[in-house]
Amino acid sequence: MNELIDNVLTGGVAVALIGLAAQLILWYLNNKKDELVDIPTAPATIDSTRYENKIEVQQIIERVMSNSNVSRFLIMKTENSGGKPRLGTHLYASVLYESVKPPLVSVKDDYQRLMVDDIYVRMLSDIGPGTANKLQVGDMKAGILKNIYLVEGITYSEIHYLWETNSAFFYATIATNDEGSTFDEPLDRVEIEIAVSKIREVFKQITLGTYDK
Repeated sequence: MNELIDNVLTGGVAVALIGLAAQLILWYLNNKKDELVDIPTAPATIDSTRYENKIEVQQIIERVMSNSNVSRFLIMKTENSGGKPRLGTHLYASVLYESVKPPLVSVKDDYQRLMVDDIYVRMLSDIGPGTANKLQVGDMKAGILKNIYLVEGITYSEIHYLWETNSAFFYATIATNDEGSTFDEPLDRVEIEIAVSKIREVFKQITLGTYDK
């Protein structure tokens, strides 16, 4: 008899534990669901003009120009493919933001929907959030970008990934006409990396709809 009672009690405890575990799982899933609802999500397609004309972005660029050996800082976007540029697609590049030091001159009006070649597309396809493309102009393959740099007197340039959406790909080109400079001075490197990080955060907030400046 005692054995029977023990079995009943043990079975009852087991059922109770299973029921409690099920309730805990349901509670956890419901709470996680509520959390997910609160997370802002980017729309399937976002107008790329939302990323333009932000005073904060221009101020970030100007700080780099004031505190480093950078001669020109451009923020650019490519259109006609969306996301990471792919070889074989017709790609158009435009300047969104610009800051230059003499003797370099403004190029923003000239570089609007400039159709680029496959060498340029390949250069963009190589960059990512943790990987910049560092270009010694004298060592570059012949193509539209090298020709532009030679005409402008640029000797070294870095291409940094910024952001991408379903309609556009954003990147920074940070260049100098100072022969021998590759932004290896600690101050240059710190200013560039801080600027890139800040601009990415601004673009992220714009994409999520949380940017309020």
